[in-house]
Amino acid sequence: DQTRPLILLLGKEEWASQVSEWVEEQKHGQALRRAPFVICTSVDSDRIGASVSNQLFHAFLPRNFGQKDVKWSLEYCRLWWLTRSVEPYQKPSDQDYFSDEGSVEEELSDEDHCDMD
Repeated sequence: DQTRPLILLLGKEEWASQVSEWVEEQKHGQALRRAPFVICTSVDSDRIGASVSNQLFHAFLPRNFGQKDVKWSLEYCRLWWLTRSVEPYQKPSDQDYFSDEGSVEEELSDEDHCDMD
């Protein structure tokens, strides 16, 4: 489904480098449907994050990551997805937003009908 982000969890710099090269090749051939959001899961993520290879990843999970770290990565991916450019100088369309919740206007209109005692 091209309307949803693709997340890759990678533990090696070499794998991220290969993914980055593949993405660039696909972009030049105009065959890239969506760029992946790449998360580093290496036990040595501190070293990778401080190296030149940090440009290959969007996010880094700590060595002993937990549920909060995973939730943070997913939220970061969501924000990245919503703010990416679809084409040069073009903002994402409304259909690119993948929220199951109602709009802000709907939420506000529900509040207008609440009894205020």
